Amino acid sequence: MTESAARRRVDRSTAIFRAAQELTLERGYQGWTLEELAERVGVSRRTLFNHVESKEHAVLGPRPTIDDAALAEFRSGGPTGRLLHDAVHLAITAIATSEPAPADLRRCQQILLCEPALAQAGIAGLEEVLEETVDQSLGRPHATPEAIRLALDLTLILVRHASVETLGEDADTRLTDRLRALLPLLDEVVAAPS
Repeated sequence: MTESAARRRVDRSTAIFRAAQELTLERGYQGWTLEELAERVGVSRRTLFNHVESKEHAVLGPRPTIDDAALAEFRSGGPTGRLLHDAVHLAITAIATSEPAPADLRRCQQILLCEPALAQAGIAGLEEVLEETVDQSLGRPHATPEAIRLALDLTLILVRHASVETLGEDADTRLTDRLRALLPLLDEVVAAPS
């Protein structure tokens, strides 16, 4: 796939995601169909299904995926050698592959507040990604499966905190930038008292 074709694919996926969210805010999740979504975006139903697998996927966007290279680095003990920091770096890498713009993130928050079933589906999806990541991270030096799970659970809390912080701002702060900014605070919270 050429770079311009890849860009068009990303642009179309973004248009579908935004239109699905707009329809949900206008009519509620049950108030529109995939046919109406395709019509709003100006694509055929077949093209729509080349980009999304379900109505839920259209609204929530793609589930985060962990890059093989980033996962291998995490599993080998990197990038910093500090489990919790490395888990946050892994999350940053996963989010960066399809990071929503701040306005998209704010729109998504509105939807999740109004549509509890979608919020539960989103949480279930994150839990699946978390479990897969724990399983794929086994063998990390000096880390038990319980420690890896705890580090990833704490990372989800940090992602939620960063999301709330990002949503509360009018600025265009990216979620990944907010997560990076939290790393020094993380040290302050988990450091032993002097």
